[in-house]
Amino acid sequence: YDAAVTARVLGPLGLHETRTTTPPESQRSTLAVGYDEAGRALPPWHLDAFAGAGALRASAHDLLRFLAANLTPGAAPALRRALPLAQAVHYRGPAGQRMGLGWSRQRTLD
Repeated sequence: YDAAVTARVLGPLGLHETRTTTPPESQRSTLAVGYDEAGRALPPWHLDAFAGAGALRASAHDLLRFLAANLTPGAAPALRRALPLAQAVHYRGPAGQRMGLGWSRQRTLD
């Protein structure tokens, strides 16, 4: 999983501070931290066999690069076709729920 994600997604997007495994202690301070609704820092998920469901660890810099790639998919030539496919609505549920490939689509600016 790690090799595939690195070769097919992280590398092409230039996300060099993102990984699927917990980095050495010396690199952990660069990772973005998630927070709960009360503002308390949350530990990273450890999903083992379910790594594809959210085991990526990234720096704030890489999160911004990922956001930029998704806002302008044409700027990431290696993923020019994949990013719009991931964002497209693939499921419509009750009360207007819409899902892409890993994206909840609550509202569009179309």
